[in-house]
Amino acid sequence: MSEAAMASKDRAAEAKMKRPRSSESKGVPEAAASSSLSSSTSSSSSSSKRARMKSPPFDEYLQAVASALEENDKHYTEQRVLGYPMNAKETHRLQDVRRIIYNKFNVLNNCLDPFASANSNWKNHSLDQERRLVTELARRFLPEEQRDDPGAHDVWGYVTGGGSESNLIGIKAGLERSPPTVRTKEKLVLYTEDAHYSIPKIVREQMNLASAALPTKNDGTIDYTELRNVARVARYMGHRHFVAALTLGTTVKGALDDPRRVRRILLEENPDATVYIHLDAALHGGFYEICVREYGAPNYQLGVDFDSISISMHKWFGGAIASAYIRKEAPACMCNEGGKYVSYLGFVDKSISCSRDGFNAPLWL
Repeated sequence: MSEAAMASKDRAAEAKMKRPRSSESKGVPEAAASSSLSSSTSSSSSSSKRARMKSPPFDEYLQAVASALEENDKHYTEQRVLGYPMNAKETHRLQDVRRIIYNKFNVLNNCLDPFASANSNWKNHSLDQERRLVTELARRFLPEEQRDDPGAHDVWGYVTGGGSESNLIGIKAGLERSPPTVRTKEKLVLYTEDAHYSIPKIVREQMNLASAALPTKNDGTIDYTELRNVARVARYMGHRHFVAALTLGTTVKGALDDPRRVRRILLEENPDATVYIHLDAALHGGFYEICVREYGAPNYQLGVDFDSISISMHKWFGGAIASAYIRKEAPACMCNEGGKYVSYLGFVDKSISCSRDGFNAPLWL
């Protein structure tokens, strides 16, 4: 026998000696034993992973949430923010209302137009309450003769996710309400240096529009002399349509922009121009009628002094974060004042957001 053959025979004998005795003693083929071992190891590994991934008991989770909220509350109750009227008085009652709704509905999605939803395909909503909420808020800013029946006077709006979305749709509507002959470069958006920070973010970062930030006085009100100067320059630069994003109650100072005076100055300096005024009333919109009735504040009217308004619900009223956007005349749809007909829902899209929380509207109605 050659040396190579002898070496091969020795290696075979050595391999046989190292074969696992457990499989031989039980008469299990080597391949089957190997497969069984692999399966057992995999099963053990999966069980271990499931054990590690298993969620803690729900009661423990609730306790952890309660502890975190309690820790938060220690700081919150000591916090006082000047000039930011965020109501917290008895807002727990809103949670009682929400709990009643939750007991009946798992989901309320107000993805439709609250003023045109009767024949739509989607039925799991609170759009009737949303429409009533919008008309009730609008009533406060309508001429006296229209307050008994706001719905009969082309009031339209919806509950947005917050004041920033309301400002976005207000500015967008203002741009689209310009005469058809006005080109984009002939439109100018105006806002004050004390305006909410969502306004410049919308105008400059999101929409990249021609705009001017108007200087304000120490009390936060518009410097109307500077407004007149801006209006004159705008005329020479060829601007023929103005969208003024004004504020009814600026943060911290609570300043009131005067939409009547702003419109008058713009038209005095630009007689052939058109003006659309959106009023950001996030802070003062909830209680402004008290200011008019008790303190003689100007009674600004929707459709007369301004064209659209936003009111934040979680500020004066308190509760979950949301806002109401209100205007006269519903947009046709969301591209060029609308979007398109959504066949599977059976409605024409008229809002910026699609799915909207239907639990919000009943809370404040």
